[in-house]
Amino acid sequence: DAIFFGPHDFAASAGHPGVWDHPDVLRRILAMRKVAEKKGMPCGILAFGEKEARLRRRQGFRMISVGIDTVLMIRTLQRMMAALGRPVPSSVWDE
Repeated sequence: DAIFFGPHDFAASAGHPGVWDHPDVLRRILAMRKVAEKKGMPCGILAFGEKEARLRRRQGFRMISVGIDTVLMIRTLQRMMAALGRPVPSSVWDE
């Protein structure tokens, strides 16, 4: 058994839709992680980059997802297209 937090999903449930880094959301996730740890339950979370992944590890999360499938796919496609001499700007994906 384990608990895994999706910050976007939890933010919406906590009354802050779309604001995954809201101080209240972060505080509540960390508090729940501590409760889980006391009960011997490993806790995981999604990290949106290397810096955040390292932070989450320091915070005691034992499972850290390092990307969302669509984001990883887009990054891979951008690198491949650039390697083929046809770079695709990030703004294409934001529309």
